[in-house]
Amino acid sequence: MTGLGTTQKTPIPPTIKRNTLFLTLNQALFSGVFQSAMVIAALGVFFFTQSAALGSLASAVAIGGRILVAYGAGRLMDRFGRKVVLYLGVAVTCSALVLMAWALNSSQLVFFWLGIFAFGTGAGIMNLIKVAIMDMYPGARRGEGMGYLLTGSVVGTFAAPLLSYIVPFLAFIGLGTYVLILLISVPLMALSAVFIKLVKPDTREIVQDLARYYPSDSPPAPAASQGRGPPASTPAKPILTVPVVGAFIASAFSWGGMVMGMSIVSIILQQYGVSLTMINIAVSLHVFGMFGLSVPMGWLTDRYGRRFVTALGGIILGAGALIMPLTPEYWMITFGVFLIGLGWSATNVATTALLCDLTPSHRRGSILGANDVVTGLTSVSLPVVGGAILASSGLLAFGVAGVVVAAPVVLGVLPVRERSPGRYDI
Repeated sequence: MTGLGTTQKTPIPPTIKRNTLFLTLNQALFSGVFQSAMVIAALGVFFFTQSAALGSLASAVAIGGRILVAYGAGRLMDRFGRKVVLYLGVAVTCSALVLMAWALNSSQLVFFWLGIFAFGTGAGIMNLIKVAIMDMYPGARRGEGMGYLLTGSVVGTFAAPLLSYIVPFLAFIGLGTYVLILLISVPLMALSAVFIKLVKPDTREIVQDLARYYPSDSPPAPAASQGRGPPASTPAKPILTVPVVGAFIASAFSWGGMVMGMSIVSIILQQYGVSLTMINIAVSLHVFGMFGLSVPMGWLTDRYGRRFVTALGGIILGAGALIMPLTPEYWMITFGVFLIGLGWSATNVATTALLCDLTPSHRRGSILGANDVVTGLTSVSLPVVGGAILASSGLLAFGVAGVVVAAPVVLGVLPVRERSPGRYDI
């Protein structure tokens, strides 16, 4: 276990509070729209094809769009600032929602697929809002900042079903339920552009002068985010150090294990004759595990270190993956999938903080974008592997596979030498 920070913390400055609020509201809007759109994507494909298998591919197509743009969008953030790229993400997402709605209403399957892919590219850009939030918190408080942002995700996720209650009041328009939900989502995403505009100054400017905002906090490690780049008199330090590679590995397998568990739990519960309502409750508790405790996870990350919390997340993730398929009892299965979400939460907060600790601000967007590419690949591939294991070898083998997937989360950060939270021996 790493050492504890003892430095007196500066209260969060008003500028940072305001920007954090606007970015968190943005995250809440995007999370709600994303969940609604992805449900409709799967159901829309099923409507066109009457194939459940093709319907399940909708999320993979969206993740493909995310993989395509994540690194490039991160580089654009580093070059032109965070806000301008987030505006682009809003524009792409809104355009994709309109395309999906039009294709669904016009029975154009090919364009519907294109809309899903475009929506994934917009989501890949919007996911980089974490770059902006991490810019505003020094090394000793990066977990805290990430915790605030992810709290917006849980608000948006649980608010998403409210869109379904609005639709009956718009029945006079004469469009189908799915089309209306997609169209209602457009002004919600447009509203997020207003919140982006209210973030002042661009957080890329804040990160270059963090000491002015947090005079009492310990400065981050030398490799961290202060400044535009390395001094001209010294060579640039390598980015792909052991801690960074370890964070990539841990993050990738955490995402893959989480998506694998989330994608299979509905099938497991359905096999035991559980009602759709109870299945939705189980998934909601999983989502709560992912986002609802983000602030405490951030506190743990800043208090006990990135390495410890990442490894703890991997252990929790593996325990949940093993528990979930071992019993036909509903609440034990639900507890297992909740633990999977909770383990992912710990790892996601801690690895993001670790990557920001060791990445200069002029390359932060690129590194977090590259990490999103890697996590996207495992999010697509590992659920396929898990489904094949479940079909061929049964529930017990699937649980063991979940533990195997969680193991690299722990092993990936074991070589990281973290002297105290956010401070490393490279």
